[in-house]
Amino acid sequence: MAMLNYLDPKNDVAFKRLFGTERNKEILINFLNDVLCRSSNIEDVEFLPTINVPVAHEKRVSIVDVMCRDKFGNKIIIEMQVVSTLEYLKRAQYYASRAYISQRTKEAKYKDLKEVIFLAICNKNILLEHEHYISYHILLGNNTYQQYLKNFSYTLIELDKFNKNVDELNSMLDKWIYFFKHAEEGDIFPQQLMKDEHIHQALDEMKSFNWSEEELLAYEHVEYEHYAYIGNMALAKEEGRQIALQKCKIEIAKKLKATEMREQQIAEITELTIEEISKI
Repeated sequence: MAMLNYLDPKNDVAFKRLFGTERNKEILINFLNDVLCRSSNIEDVEFLPTINVPVAHEKRVSIVDVMCRDKFGNKIIIEMQVVSTLEYLKRAQYYASRAYISQRTKEAKYKDLKEVIFLAICNKNILLEHEHYISYHILLGNNTYQQYLKNFSYTLIELDKFNKNVDELNSMLDKWIYFFKHAEEGDIFPQQLMKDEHIHQALDEMKSFNWSEEELLAYEHVEYEHYAYIGNMALAKEEGRQIALQKCKIEIAKKLKATEMREQQIAEITELTIEEISKI
């Protein structure tokens, strides 16, 4: 198997290795503090199971990439979303809600429920009308703009909207986003970014020679599934385009046929066969 130089942190296996392992806890904590707009820094986290087991009357199991808890009991969900989907925002709310509900036990009281923080790094655009590459979302009253419902917050990073070059990186947030977009280019990764300890550590985690054969196989399997999905989507899109084009040709042929134009002429205009035209 060909050995890669640097791996892509957007890959599901690489992402979970980078942010979901005990040995890289310090990288995760610094990333969260650099990205999240919070009044106080996160000092430590405890990793939690990434599978939310359904309650008795449900069948759906929700699985997130990384979930942890800070020293105050607040839950933090970190997701890497490679493929853009129309329902992703609803899915984000579903995951956050499940994490919130899972705190409620027979012993726990409602006043003891802690905050849920949802952070998603999206490879493709999710908020088409929003131009900036990061957005923060909380619940506000529509008249007072006060935040009375404080237990949910969402942060979305949209990599497609980030187009800064190295000289334009003005913050650690910018450097982290640059890392996610360009870590695969590790052999030519800008040296000035390597001066930051945690960016350097994150890039080291993406060096393929630090991975076992089994880990690399898992990584490549995810890559294969991703490109297969992209290929299938492109094929479906082209098939849809061809179907729409055929319908359009048939509609034109119907109108031309109503004018008593000869079928041969209609065939030349619409590129339909004589047989197809005769069936209209």
